[in-house]
Amino acid sequence: MSNLASFIISIVLILLATGIFVANKRGLITNEVLSSGSNIASVLAFVLAIAIFALPQLASQNNSASIEEDKAAVTAIVNLELKSAVELDLVTLESLYTKNAIVVDRHGTPNDESDDTVNIGWDNIRTHYIGLQLFYKPKTMSLVKLNVDVLGDKATATHRGVLIDDIYREDLSIYTLNKINGHWLITQLEFGLLQNP
Repeated sequence: MSNLASFIISIVLILLATGIFVANKRGLITNEVLSSGSNIASVLAFVLAIAIFALPQLASQNNSASIEEDKAAVTAIVNLELKSAVELDLVTLESLYTKNAIVVDRHGTPNDESDDTVNIGWDNIRTHYIGLQLFYKPKTMSLVKLNVDVLGDKATATHRGVLIDDIYREDLSIYTLNKINGHWLITQLEFGLLQNP
């Protein structure tokens, strides 16, 4: 129900509750059973009006807070993945991925899958991280322009560039995460999505 519809229904119920209350107090409702019933109806209409108007507002605020908490949790997972990659902390890295996760290096040719390196499952992903450490030997790594979107139990985190030992490298990566048993886990990581010149 839209906010406007909730507001209109609430106003109508408040007017109804007020009308019943006033009619009863002025003696326009003479039957004793109707009189006591009208007091109850007046109170119920008023409470219902407040509930119809206030509950969607509260739910919306709670949902916004929950989304912000999820965004913060996803950001923490992505940052922990980077830190663990630099430190080659394979135990922590394994804990960040689902069992059948996929890591894909698009090698700067996102429209040509023939040259992709695809690592499925932790054993292959571990090999990817060992190779990354041997090739780059990074001491620090951070993402540029990290953006996180959350929709229910699914999230994506994208970034536009990476700083490796304070040297900027053009890159576009997408992390896909699922919330499983209350914990965010990486289900897929794609990098090298920026087309080579």
